[in-house]
Amino acid sequence: DIDVIRGFHGRTGAAVAVHDLRPWRARLLNDVEAGPDGTLYVTDTGIIMSDAGVLYPRGDRVFAIAPDRTVRVIASGEQLSLPNGLQWDARSGRLVIASFHPFTSEVYTLTTTGERNVIGTGPGRFDGLQLLEDGRIVAASWEDHSIHVFDGSAHYRIITHLDQPAGLGVDTRRNRLLIPLVRPGTVELWQLDR
Repeated sequence: DIDVIRGFHGRTGAAVAVHDLRPWRARLLNDVEAGPDGTLYVTDTGIIMSDAGVLYPRGDRVFAIAPDRTVRVIASGEQLSLPNGLQWDARSGRLVIASFHPFTSEVYTLTTTGERNVIGTGPGRFDGLQLLEDGRIVAASWEDHSIHVFDGSAHYRIITHLDQPAGLGVDTRRNRLLIPLVRPGTVELWQLDR
């Protein structure tokens, strides 16, 4: 759903929760991440995927859904640069977000009170991101069809020629990056350097 968050039991598949964000005029709910206290954080990229292509009416927001199911907006506005991919960084106690801006995407941290700090920028339309155990951040870019790495002040690409790479996953036991590709509807597994 683009405007409702639905929760399911991990083993049985039974529906366990519904958080309807239509009253908040959600445009495109994108990524969901749980904080250490059970709060769910959700990005609203503020775009519309249509038959005419991607439309940008905006509405950039990050929601917090507390364990008691109350909803609040922790940050909103164009400075969020179309928030998309989302991860909770336990080391810093902050969210890490990848933006889907069509020309210059950002990876930035966001506190639960809305303070923002840019880590780095890229070519545009970042989708998913993952925090690696060694502190590096990897982000998928639709614009240049690649996976970007942010490592302190360094920024480089490690995988190229991907068809709309989306929300990323990491197999920490085997040190592999899982990359869903939107257009072909497949998932690729890539070995990461240690």
